[in-house]
Amino acid sequence: MAIHTLSGYPTYIEVDAETGRTQVTFDFKTPSDADLFAGFMRNLFTGVEVLVDVDEVDEEEDDDD
Repeated sequence: MAIHTLSGYPTYIEVDAETGRTQVTFDFKTPSDADLFAGFMRNLFTGVEVLVDVDEVDEEEDDDD
């Protein structure tokens, strides 16, 4: 099975501090291949995972509190 990466970008972002929710609208180019489009839709409807790169904190530094 091949993996295809479909890149998109946000067109709207709203952060609600009261509810702790973030709503984002993304824009993707629609795949022309029917199977790829179906897989794209399936994955969008099952949820999106965002990877966030953060610096690791040394646990010994946290003990100073």
